[in-house]
Amino acid sequence: MTEDLFGMLEDPQFYIVAGLLIIVLLVLVILKSFMDREFSTPSSDKTLASSADFPSSDDSEGDEGADDEEQEDESEPETERERLLRMETELAEREAKLKAEKVADLEARESYINKRNIEKAEDEPFASDELLKLTEEKKHLQELVKKAEQRFDSGDLEEKNFKMIVSDYQDQIIDIDVKLRKAKTSGI
Repeated sequence: MTEDLFGMLEDPQFYIVAGLLIIVLLVLVILKSFMDREFSTPSSDKTLASSADFPSSDDSEGDEGADDEEQEDESEPETERERLLRMETELAEREAKLKAEKVADLEARESYINKRNIEKAEDEPFASDELLKLTEEKKHLQELVKKAEQRFDSGDLEEKNFKMIVSDYQDQIIDIDVKLRKAKTSGI
C-alpha cells in the first residue's frame, strides 16, 4: 500500500490535480471572506452615514419625542432614496452643463474658423480660383507633352518639330510652376 502512495507521488498528473484542488480551495476561502465582509456591515450604518451627510426633514421639525423615533424608522429608506434621487439630478445637471460648455466651445471654434476664412477670402478673393486654373492649365500642358511624345514615337512628328513643341510646353509649365510657388509662399 505504501508503494502505491509513493507511486502516486511520482506521477505528474497527481501534482496537477493536487494543484488544481489547492487553487479551488483558495478561491473558495477568498469568496467566503469576501461574502462575510460584504454582508457583515449592517445596512443601518449605510443609511445613518447618508442621513448624517444630508439632514432629513426630521431634524428641522423640533421636539416631538417618541414620534420622531417612529418617523426616523419609517423615513430611513426614503432618505436613501432621496439621496439617490438628488445625486441623479446633480449628475444630470452636470452632464447638461458639460454639454452646453462643449457646444459653446464648438460654436466659438466654428465662428473663429469661419471668420478667419472670410478674412482670407476678402484679402484675395480670386486667389483660390486662380490656383485651380493654374493647376488645371499645368495638367493640360503635361497631357499635350505626352500626346506629342506619342505622335513622335508613332512617326507622325519629325524630331525638329517635336523638340520645338515640347520645349514650348515645358517653358509654359515652368512659368506656371513659378506662379504657383509665389502664390503658395505668399500665403494664399
